[in-house]
Amino acid sequence: MEIDPMHVIMAVAVIFLVAFLMKGQGPNITASHILVKEEATAKQISEAFSQLKPEEVPEKFKQLAREKSMCPSGQGDGGSLGTFGLNVMDPIFEAACIKAQIGVPTEPVHTQFGFHIILVHARSGF
Repeated sequence: MEIDPMHVIMAVAVIFLVAFLMKGQGPNITASHILVKEEATAKQISEAFSQLKPEEVPEKFKQLAREKSMCPSGQGDGGSLGTFGLNVMDPIFEAACIKAQIGVPTEPVHTQFGFHIILVHARSGF
């Protein structure tokens, strides 16, 4: 049986087209975080959110990220990490993002980098 080269080219083209269209279509998380070194500081920050109305949380989160976070994302973007897929972040951090309630800051999450307070803005593809 002879293989038609045109069929091979078309099959490869379809594979590349499907891969291109599927890029970025997996599960995604949009989140911000505040990263601090000490657990006590993380707990104080976390407790500050319990006193707020839900609509006050996003601005307060940005403010505290700028003031307290040791991550560069805190300084310019109010802690925003943007949107990221799975297997990009620290596994403990990622698991906390998946578990977190959208719009509600997490309790402190300890990773190799320190203690995070995470605010998940959106999840898709789960």
